[in-house]
Amino acid sequence: MKNIFISYQAKDTAISHLFFNALEDKGYDVWLYEEHGYCGIFHRNQVQQVIRESSAFIFIMSENSMLSDEVTFELQTADKENKPIFPVYINRCWEDFLKIKTDWRSILQSRTGINASHDLNKAIDSLVIGLKNEGVLGKSKNHQDNIQQDTSSDRERIVPVVFSGSLDHFINRTNELEMLMNFINDANTRFILLTGPGGYGKSAVIEKLICEITEHYSLDNSIFKCGIDSIVWLDFRAEENRSVDALFNLLNKTFSKGKAIDFINAWNSEPSLSHRLNFLIGRLLTRDKRLIILDNFESILDNTTIGDQYKDINEFIQAFMEIDHTSIIIATSQRSPTLSDITEGKHGGKKKEIIMNYGLPENEAVNLIIKLDEDGLCHIEK
Repeated sequence: MKNIFISYQAKDTAISHLFFNALEDKGYDVWLYEEHGYCGIFHRNQVQQVIRESSAFIFIMSENSMLSDEVTFELQTADKENKPIFPVYINRCWEDFLKIKTDWRSILQSRTGINASHDLNKAIDSLVIGLKNEGVLGKSKNHQDNIQQDTSSDRERIVPVVFSGSLDHFINRTNELEMLMNFINDANTRFILLTGPGGYGKSAVIEKLICEITEHYSLDNSIFKCGIDSIVWLDFRAEENRSVDALFNLLNKTFSKGKAIDFINAWNSEPSLSHRLNFLIGRLLTRDKRLIILDNFESILDNTTIGDQYKDINEFIQAFMEIDHTSIIIATSQRSPTLSDITEGKHGGKKKEIIMNYGLPENEAVNLIIKLDEDGLCHIEK
C-alpha cells in the first residue's frame, strides 16, 4: 500500500515526478499514475481505491489541472475520504485558483497551499514538514540508500522506453539507416525528416537506429554512438504530447535530479514562449548532444503546414534551427510538411529529408509472411 497519492494532470508530469522522486528519497511510498496505474481498469475505480488506502493526498494545481475533470474527481474523493490534503500550486497565485475553481474552493479554502512556482526545493521541504505534522512519516533508510548516486544512474538516457518488438523481423532499410547515421554524424545537421506512407516502417527504422546507437552501452559509458548523450521520443499521435511543455518534460528527465529541479524552476519563471525556447535550446540543448524523435509528425499538420493550434511547436522548430546548439531532431511523417523557411538556420544548421516510398520486394514480403504465419492461416504456397 502506498501512503501518499499525487494527483496531477498529464501535462504536469515533470513537476509531479520531481515531487515523487524527492519523497521516495525521503522514505515515502508514493503512488503516481504514470508509474503505478494499471491498464484495463476503469481510471476512477482505480484511483478511488488507492486514495482510500493512502495516508495523504498531494494536489498539483496548475493551468492544466484546472481543465481536468479527473483531477477534480480525485480531489473530491480525497475530501470525501477525509484524507490530509496538501495543495501545491504553480504559475498562478493561490487566490486565483480559489476564485476561478469554485468546486475546489469549498474543499481548499481552509487549507494552506504550497507555492512551487519559484523554489521547488523549499516547496518540497514545506511539504515534508506538513506530512510529519499530520503523522505521515517516511520509512527509515539505511546508509547505502542515502549515498548520492552519480549522474550515470541519477537520470534517464532514453525517454520513454518505446520499443515495440517490431524489430524481431526487421529486414532491409540498410540504405536509410546508413543515411541517418551519416546525417547524425554531420555537425551541421539539425533537422532530419523521414517521410513515407503509413506502414512502410518509418518508426521501426528509428527503433533500429536507436538500437544501433545504444549498442554495447553500459553505465560506464559517458555517451552513446555518434556522440549522443540521450534520446527522447515524442509520439504526436497522443494529443497530450503535442506541445513544447511535453517536450520539456521529457528532456528534463535526462538530467540529474538536482539539475532537473533547477531547470523546472527556471522554466516556470520564464515570462513568455520565446524566453522558454531560448532557455530550452540555448541552455538545455547546448550542454550535450541530444537526439529528439518527433514521431507521426503528420498528426500536427493541417494539410502540409503545422496547424495553428500547434504554433508553439512551429516556433520551437524555427528556434531550433536558428539558435546555435548541438542537438538533432528526427521527424517521421506520412506527409512532407512545408518547412521551407527553416531549410537552413543562420548558424548553418541544415534540414535533410529521406523519402521512404517503397516497401519490400514481392518475394521478400511473401517470405516474411510465410515466416510469420506459423499456423498456416494465410494458405500461402511455399
